[in-house]
Amino acid sequence: MTITKLLVILSLPLVASCSRFDMQTSLTEVNAQAAIVATNKVEVVMSSAQQDEFNRRSAALLQKPIDQNAAVELMLSRSPAFQELLLRHWQQNASLAQDGRLTNPVFSFERLVSGSETEYGRLFRFGLMDILTLPTRRAAVNLALDRAKVRLAAEIFAAIQQAKLAWLAAVAAEAKLAIEEKAFIGTSADAELAKRLKQTGNFTTSDRVYRQLIHAEAAVALANARQARLATREQLIRVLGLEAEAAERLMLPHELPLLAEQPWSLAEIAPEIEQRFDVRMARLDYEASLKRLGIDKVSSYTDIEFGRRYDSIKDAGSSAHKKGYELDIKLPIFDWGDMQRDALQANLLAKQQAYRHSVLTAASQLRESYNLYRTAFDIAQHYQKEILPMREILLEEATYNYNGMIIGVFEALQVGRDLAMAQQSSIDAMHNLLSAEIAMDSVVMGRPISASTLSISTTSNSAGAGH
Repeated sequence: MTITKLLVILSLPLVASCSRFDMQTSLTEVNAQAAIVATNKVEVVMSSAQQDEFNRRSAALLQKPIDQNAAVELMLSRSPAFQELLLRHWQQNASLAQDGRLTNPVFSFERLVSGSETEYGRLFRFGLMDILTLPTRRAAVNLALDRAKVRLAAEIFAAIQQAKLAWLAAVAAEAKLAIEEKAFIGTSADAELAKRLKQTGNFTTSDRVYRQLIHAEAAVALANARQARLATREQLIRVLGLEAEAAERLMLPHELPLLAEQPWSLAEIAPEIEQRFDVRMARLDYEASLKRLGIDKVSSYTDIEFGRRYDSIKDAGSSAHKKGYELDIKLPIFDWGDMQRDALQANLLAKQQAYRHSVLTAASQLRESYNLYRTAFDIAQHYQKEILPMREILLEEATYNYNGMIIGVFEALQVGRDLAMAQQSSIDAMHNLLSAEIAMDSVVMGRPISASTLSISTTSNSAGAGH
């Protein structure tokens, strides 16, 4: 048996078990993880029929106000940006799998004529080092593909969390707009009454201007609330990937979800550090580099190519044949590859330290995010159970006192405005809490996302009013 046949036979099992990336299998694994995709299905849109089915599903969701889960489902089925994310991962991971395959051999043919002599040369050549190192390269690529699958799951999870945050901001803006509209109506009546009292001589100019100033400020606040509502709604529309017709039918709840009775404990949410996305990716990245280190060190010295030659010579009706082998070896004469090996070693050690850093950072991020969540929960609970009830009691008392002619109409209206301001702050507090929950969930999974925190005013707006 010739050397060429032997190498071909030995390489057949390696070729048959070459590395590959299957997008559908990866998405099936993601869909099986409830912590990433609750009840929704992640799919790559490959045909117009599939997109039509998604559109029918989303049209049914748009028939009523969408909750957070419905918003996520709309994003998964309608968003072109999300589909682009999936396809980009498919393209990158397919290219990565290509590195775990043998390079195609090269066949050369030449024809040389000298007088009556014609020579035909045939050369079949392939990289000998490619075959010898294929098992190790394939193992390294498989580790890299495992890392790519984790990264795909992390990016899908992040996209879902961003959709939740966009929905949350839009619903909070709807709730705040409703309060501002009521406040504007109240200050409008207040300003009109002050104007009439001034005309009858029962109000000073400063008192009238003060009441009209409050109304003017309420008008500005209402305009800002309308703009905030439009901006957050349009942001949600972009995240969900809705066209103009679907965007017109988009309905949102006017209230945020209710406050939970008890906060989560740190023990309930604390994950196994090694299962976080970032820690798993750092570990697999290090292991893949470690697996490739030996191959890369050898290639820094030399490279070997093997060729099988078969030539035919025809001259005046006679023919002769020549056959043999070629071996091309890169000689390390001018460059011994020491700098390449130093770079490889430094890169490996850097990835080892990156893995250690990801483990240390995970615990710190969890403590920080949990503290933010607990602070937001305590503030939201404080508004729900103490501040708002007390403001409502003050409004009831002001109503009784007004009916008893103990206080004037302006004092009663001021108490109502204070309650409206407290309701606004309560919405902000609840928004902060729900955003902190999403951010904490992202930290738990190892794909932190930024969630903005709204500042909450703690000063009372009560002021003395004229009679």
